Amino acid sequence: MQILESSSFGVRSAIWTLASPDAARTVMLCPMVHVAERGFYDAVAERLDGCDTILLEGVGGRTAARLSRGYGQLARAPRLGLVSQREMPLEAVRDRIIRLEADADFDAQWRGLPWAIRSFLPIVSHGYFTYLRHFGTRAMLARHLEVELLAARGDILDETFKDVDTVILDRRDAHLCAALDEHLAQPAGPRGCIGVVYGAAHIPAVIRHLIKGHGYTPAQGDWLTVFSL
Repeated sequence: MQILESSSFGVRSAIWTLASPDAARTVMLCPMVHVAERGFYDAVAERLDGCDTILLEGVGGRTAARLSRGYGQLARAPRLGLVSQREMPLEAVRDRIIRLEADADFDAQWRGLPWAIRSFLPIVSHGYFTYLRHFGTRAMLARHLEVELLAARGDILDETFKDVDTVILDRRDAHLCAALDEHLAQPAGPRGCIGVVYGAAHIPAVIRHLIKGHGYTPAQGDWLTVFSL
């Protein structure tokens, strides 16, 4: 199942709806990126109106916020013409949102990583995003998103950064799946749907969890344009 697609036309995100004959509700998965065309976030928000509960990825903690801060630079770059995910219009569904922050011990887990890695990543990240803000193109950003997703799935991740992957990705995956289990165990609402709005890198783990743990299968998939080239 594709999550993000990068082509000569642009970047697209696949909105997947999974269903089970033994479950009273569906689960709609919305793979997110930090910056996109405004129309992408508008389209996601419109679809979320059909959900009773929306599990939304939070940042939480100073370390996690610092690591993702670079994306804010891209939203302020006129040359890219993109906006931040924070501008997604969620007012109509605000009362249905459950924001899942990073685990309380995320910062402690981060401090357990080698000092060299903890120092290296923020510096390189800041420099890279500063370069993209002033000299980057949408094509460069599309390539960055493609590499980021491959790394998150372990396809190109160097052994040196496996522990980083565990702290940043695996723990959040487990946290999200546990929250999803909790809500699936509750009575279904009138709309019969749970929405999951999370970074694209986390979506494959959720799909595996729903298929293997709950007997869900893909029922519908729609492509939304993140940004065109």
